[in-house]
This record gives sequence, structure tokens and C-alpha cells, in this order.
Amino acid sequence: HKIITDLDLFYLFNPNIRSIVITGTNGKSTTCKILEHVLKKNRINAKLGGNIGKPVLNLKLNDKPIVIIEASSFQLAYSKYIKPNYAAILNITRDHLDWHGTMKEYINSKFKIFSNQKNNDFAFLNNQNLIKKFKKGNYRCKLKYVNTKKYKRLQKKIKNNYLNSKANKENMNYIYEICKIFKIKDKNVAKSLINF
Repeated sequence: HKIITDLDLFYLFNPNIRSIVITGTNGKSTTCKILEHVLKKNRINAKLGGNIGKPVLNLKLNDKPIVIIEASSFQLAYSKYIKPNYAAILNITRDHLDWHGTMKEYINSKFKIFSNQKNNDFAFLNNQNLIKKFKKGNYRCKLKYVNTKKYKRLQKKIKNNYLNSKANKENMNYIYEICKIFKIKDKNVAKSLINF
């Protein structure tokens, strides 16, 4: 393929950029938005790009932000240079099979977000089958298993019906795990989420 995606150009032009890439069938946009909100509230310079927010190539990067990118499987299918510091697959359901052909190809396109990661980068997964596939794949990054129990304790403190809906709960687990890596204290995560 001679196609080069905007994501590839972004990483080729900005080899030292720090980024979080989120993909999955459902909930990507919401997860990216909430994550940006929490990071900003905790004084982390975060910018949103990709399918949501600004196109990645239009982002102003001179203040060295951490860029949160929502990536679709269509973009990922053609990308070769995508290299996030933090990469998450939220979930995979059978929504786009008409385009990708088989479930296997669809999953493989999502897994590209881990291909170029280094030893000090992180992969976030919560599904046993995907974790098995990850372990077989000899990826270099550290795997973070997204455990629902940890966020449950915090959830009781967050009076926000929108975030506590079933669909958002799964995404909140990911946000919580990423916040932990950024060393954001539980009470500050809770405080930021109440007013989302």
C-alpha cells in the first residue's frame, strides 16, 4: 500500500511526541474526552486529536503536550508508524466486519497500536482473549490488565449518572488505570470526574 495515514505523518513528523492512543469498537470518543478533562484538571498538558477534536496534523505542539488520539480501525489498518506511549483497546464487537472481512483481520488492525511500542510504554487491555493474543505477540511494552475492582471503590464517591451508566463504566476503568500511571491521586480523579 502506498497510502500513508494522517496518523503515520503525525508520528513521522513528531518522533518525540508523547501520546495516548485509544481504539475499540464503542466508547472511544467519550473515553478520550473524559481522559482529556481529568488530565487537564490535574495540570497535565493534554490535547485531543484524531477522529474527535482537531485533526492530529493541525494540533499545536510547541508546548509539548501529551496528545490523546482516538484511532479507528480503518486508520489503523493502513498505519505503520503509530507509536503511542500508552495504548488502549477498549472493546471489540462485531460492528465493522463488513469492511474488514473477518474478525481476525479486524482485531489485527486494532493490535497495530502495540507494534512499535517500546519497553517503557504501556498497553491497556481488559479482555482475556485479547490478553492471550497480546502475550503470544511478543510485544515489547508493559501490559496493564484493566481490572474493574479498582475503579468500583472510587465510583461510590462519584455522583455522576452519566459516567455511571453501564457503557461508560467499562471506559472509566481504563481512564482510572491511565490516571494511576500518571500518579494522579484517587481523590483528585474523583474530584475531576464529578464535574464532567
